[in-house]
Amino acid sequence: MGRACAALNFQRTEEVLSYFALEEKDVSLEYADEGVFEGDEAVKAAFNDLIMKPDQKGYMLDMQLTTPMIEVADDVKTAKALWWCPGISSLPQEGEDPKALWCWGMVGADLIFRNEWKIWHLHYFRFIRCDYAKGWVKDTNIKSFDEIPEKFKTHRTLAKVGGLGFSIAFLGVLLPMYNRYVTNKKEEKRKAQIIKPQTNGQTQNSNLQNSLYLQSAKYINNPAFSKVASQLIQEK
Repeated sequence: MGRACAALNFQRTEEVLSYFALEEKDVSLEYADEGVFEGDEAVKAAFNDLIMKPDQKGYMLDMQLTTPMIEVADDVKTAKALWWCPGISSLPQEGEDPKALWCWGMVGADLIFRNEWKIWHLHYFRFIRCDYAKGWVKDTNIKSFDEIPEKFKTHRTLAKVGGLGFSIAFLGVLLPMYNRYVTNKKEEKRKAQIIKPQTNGQTQNSNLQNSLYLQSAKYINNPAFSKVASQLIQEK
């Protein structure tokens, strides 16, 4: 993992990829907030098109691995590992000096042994990516607006407006409607449970009375009483 990190810092794409178990169908990379890349072609595309910028003047990425925590499985075929990952970076700016950035996070990995240890699943959790001078208290943007191409900045603005509109509609209209619906359903269920025991109780009382009439007639063994009891049962 240390060799892969060093190759990443020196922008050596092919060397970084050589440390991944690309022969595994579910080999994967999750890089910060950029999403999950699963499969050998997706992992290659992530490094070639997103992470590595060897030809971009002024770009720099320097990540370090500290406090390794590694647990090897009993069969010594796989392992889980975790590192804290402090780092720095510089971002090119048109007509200006590159912008210095803090980049801090954590790296979690599943490793697999195939004649040698390879990276099977890698997840880089990014905690901080901020302007070096402002610090992580004043600069809370994970991705700088300057990095977004002009043609996509309008899309981002529209997405923010759309997200705000959805939040207002959901919290102000849809959620109250749903709460009323749930409340009404619960009230109907509660009323039904109150009424139902009364009906059952009446039926049980009626059956009990019928049984007492018949038992009394049998005990007394009086034809006249039996006739009256039978008439009462029929009337009920």
